[in-house]
Amino acid sequence: MAFLPVALAVGGAALQGLSSFQQSNYQAQVAKNNAKIAGQNADRASYAAQVSQMRSDREYQAQGASILATQAASGLDVLGASQVGTRINEARVRAEQATDIRQQGLFDVRNYQQQQANYLGEAHADKVAAWMGVAATAFQIGGIVATKGKTTTGGHSLIGGTG
Repeated sequence: MAFLPVALAVGGAALQGLSSFQQSNYQAQVAKNNAKIAGQNADRASYAAQVSQMRSDREYQAQGASILATQAASGLDVLGASQVGTRINEARVRAEQATDIRQQGLFDVRNYQQQQANYLGEAHADKVAAWMGVAATAFQIGGIVATKGKTTTGGHSLIGGTG
């Protein structure tokens, strides 16, 4: 009858180990999926920044053309110092806006790339935890079999009595 308690203990340890392995693998897959999404978000942020900069440039270009047309229509000399200075200032603001958009886009992309790296690290850690759990379960089962179900503190089997 000593076989039954040992078999139950081994079965319980194996079931617990399998459950732990499956949970860690699930967590690893969730982290991989999150990493994929973060990578896609980085690509989208890069594209969005490019589109935003292009639209900003187009708007400032139209504004510059409007300034020139207004200056010419007013009868002013478009080559006058004040008129040229106004257009130079508009061009400077346009360039600053483009730089700001690019920098914000790079910041967003780097944040998503960092998230992606973090999730990949988490997935790796979860995979390692899964296999470490398998190893721990194997040692636990080995200990149960080696002691034939006896506890190490009292010399009794798992269900009582001496072994």
